[in-house]
Amino acid sequence: LPERSTVAEPSADWRRTRAFISFFHGSRCTGRAILPAMRTNDTFRPGSQWVSCLTLFCLGLLVACSLSDPMEQAREKQAEGDFAGAIEPLRVALAQDPNNPEALYRIGLSLNRTGQSTMALWSLLRATEDPEWHEKAAFEAVSAAFGARNWDESIKLMDGVLEVDPDNIEALQIRAHTRIRSRQGYDQALADADRVLEIDPENQNILPDRAAALIGLKRFDEAEKAF
Repeated sequence: LPERSTVAEPSADWRRTRAFISFFHGSRCTGRAILPAMRTNDTFRPGSQWVSCLTLFCLGLLVACSLSDPMEQAREKQAEGDFAGAIEPLRVALAQDPNNPEALYRIGLSLNRTGQSTMALWSLLRATEDPEWHEKAAFEAVSAAFGARNWDESIKLMDGVLEVDPDNIEALQIRAHTRIRSRQGYDQALADADRVLEIDPENQNILPDRAAALIGLKRFDEAEKAF
């Protein structure tokens, strides 16, 4: 009679591991190929082929996880200028973590850049609640608020930035301009414009808004000399 093979039959755990390896790498790591390298005195021990397959499996798993990260997908799409394409991955990210400030900021950014300013504003306002994202989200939110002609919200957003950074020239300019667009608070708009010139006497961008504030206050002679 022929001698019975002393190679042990693969266990259920081994068969499952082999199936996983085959799934991720497309090339089947069979028991026949691996078992001889693992066999020593009818017991199993890690062989070079087994270690190689396990390493490939782990690398494949890491790559798969990286590719499936919705936040990473959104960052890449926005970096490429594809704001519309970033919306769906960000929805997935927010479904996983509704309070993620970066995801809230980025979906607001994408919505605002694709003409959906009203929808963008809610997400961006939520993002401003996080100190790390407050300023960046506030400046994008004020753009969305302008698109929705929400002057009160625009002023409130810049108030928040200036509470943290009182000499933020961009926030002062936006607040002055918003007050003029809303046709109220001309005196406050003039104060913001004058503060900009105190910080940066060579600033030319604020001069039209300063002149508009003077006209709104009916100080026409001063407005003529504003430039």
